[in-house]
Parts: sequence; structure tokens; C-alpha cells
Amino acid sequence: ISAKISGILSELFPELSVEYVTSLSNGHIGEIDLCSLKVLVDFVKGKRDSLSHEYAHYYYNMFRYSDLMKKGIEVFGTEEALVDAIGKKVVELEGKQRSWL
Repeated sequence: ISAKISGILSELFPELSVEYVTSLSNGHIGEIDLCSLKVLVDFVKGKRDSLSHEYAHYYYNMFRYSDLMKKGIEVFGTEEALVDAIGKKVVELEGKQRSWL
């Protein structure tokens, strides 16, 4: 998990806290608790896009009723597929492109 991406996401979404754990009880690599605004990521099994994937759930939740997100669901099929695509794209981009996405 990139420290650079972590820093950018923390700057963009300071209301979210991140906790790195050795495992999650549900077997997932990461999860976000939207009530407590906490992101949990398994630092052992976590992938390069795990953190950005979980942040994408938060972003999706903020704009779930927007035309953009409705179109995203139409294109990708499900929220999970959409945030997975966002998470993967974030790690591919650099600089201003990454921050914008």
C-alpha cells in the first residue's frame, strides 16, 4: 500500500481515519465503516489498490444519487465493481490526475 496514495487520500478526506490490521474477521482485505468514518485495511493481504478502493466506497456513498454515480453503476453493473475500478485507476495515475480522480 503506497504511502504516497495514503497521504493524498488523507489530505483529500481528513474526516476518515485509517487503521492497518493483520486480518479482518470477515476475511476481506479492507472495509469501511461509514458510521464511524474508519477504514480498515489488512496490511498483510492488502493490495496496491486496497486503500483507494475503500475510500471509493466513501466517495460513492457521498454522491450515490448523482447522475455520475448512476451512470457508473449502469456501466460497471454494481457499486462494488465501480469502486473496484476507481481504486485500480487511482494507483495507475500520477500527480494531478490522481488527486483529481
